[in-house]
Amino acid sequence: MNALRRSRRLIWLWAGTAAITAFLLIISESDASASAAVMSPNVWMAGGCGLAVSLAYSPLLSAKWMRWYWGIILGLPVGATTLFVFFFLNPHSWQGSRLNAWKSVVLFLGVYPHFIVPGCIAAGVIGSLLINENGPTSS
Repeated sequence: MNALRRSRRLIWLWAGTAAITAFLLIISESDASASAAVMSPNVWMAGGCGLAVSLAYSPLLSAKWMRWYWGIILGLPVGATTLFVFFFLNPHSWQGSRLNAWKSVVLFLGVYPHFIVPGCIAAGVIGSLLINENGPTSS
């Protein structure tokens, strides 16, 4: 429970990063207006997936040994897991089953690395700096 208390800003950072990345993808691909992109269910679902995944990863992301370089290294697996959860919950019509969500993750990482990779790295670095800024908590 202490890890959750310590990492609440980190959890919201990952949720926001997932939602912002989905927002940027929608705006760049569909020429939608900003208000239409914000109201898209995919933006909200991506934010929720980012929230759930960062909640699950919070003990690891808020470890005492976490530094900015570990944030970079762990950012990509957290981002890929967020994508997997998103496509598991919201499969495409061409996915054979929900378990084929990993194929969508690989496809999105290959097609949109200019959105996803910087978002993951930035969230990893900022999150590790936030955790170090909080310092150890006392019970």
